[in-house]
Order: sequence, then C-alpha cells, then structure tokens
Amino acid sequence: MSIRRPTSLFCLLLALPLCIACDDEPMTTVSGPSVAGPNGGGRAFATQSITVSPSQISPIVLGTSCPDARFVAPFTLGINGNGFTDLFLAQVDMQFVNRIGVTTPMLSISRQALIERFPSIRITALETRVFPFEFPLGCTSAPSGTLTISVVLADAQQRERRTTMTMPVR
Repeated sequence: MSIRRPTSLFCLLLALPLCIACDDEPMTTVSGPSVAGPNGGGRAFATQSITVSPSQISPIVLGTSCPDARFVAPFTLGINGNGFTDLFLAQVDMQFVNRIGVTTPMLSISRQALIERFPSIRITALETRVFPFEFPLGCTSAPSGTLTISVVLADAQQRERRTTMTMPVR
C-alpha cells in the first residue's frame, strides 16, 4: 500500500503564506497608549487629541484699509495630554485655500515664536491646554474656503508628531 500526497494539498500549502502576506488588514490593532520595550522601558509616543474650535471658522473684520490684513480667521487649538509624558507645542503651520483653489503662502509659527506668544507651550500628561490663533486672510472681500492647520508636538525626548486638520472658512 503506497501513500500518495495529492498535488492540490501541496499547492494549498504553498499558496497559504502568499495569502497571508497579501492581507491588507493589520494583525493587531492598538487602541490606546502602549509601552514599548522589555519591562515597560522606552515609552512610545502615544496619540493625543487635538481639536480646533469652532468647527467652522468665520472671518472677522479687523481694519478698513490695506495693506494690513483686513480679514482674520480666529480659532482656538485645544490639545489634550497623552497620559504618559509632557508634550510641547513645537510648531504650527497654517495655509488657506479659497473656494476657487487659490492658495496663500504657508504661515509657519516656530517654537521660538510660540514661546514668545504664550506663557508656556507645555502640555502636561493629564491636562488640556487651549491656544488662541488668528490667520490673516488679506484685504479682499470676505473669504470662503478651507484653512489647513498642521500642529507639531514634541515630547521630552524631542520626538515629534505632526497632526494636520482642514477646517472650513465661511
């Protein structure tokens, strides 16, 4: 009596690793802060919550003459601590695109400018901080479009994470 291996079983075993390797879904999902390294050493940079208020930005009139910015878009940036370590507001970039696609130059506020603007740029691990900003929209009629806000946060080890949000301006 001879034992024969069917070729279909061989093909199935050969194809199985290929099917697993092509899977688009992650094998594990991290839903909160995690600790990396043996015995909890080397904490990972956990995700924190960043919000912009109001949810739709309404331009306000500052002045009546140019070349100064006549319209500005005020908003408040809210940042929740990550629960592990203190964070620092490292940079804020803003750019406006009007409804027909014309883009303004990027307005970048560096760490040094943020230190001069606010008493502290530190967000402790368990607090929520708010930072008020205004984006100058120019001298034309009341602008309508989107404002892209990019926030860079750094932890104590100078690891940075960038979060970008797009807000409507009406």
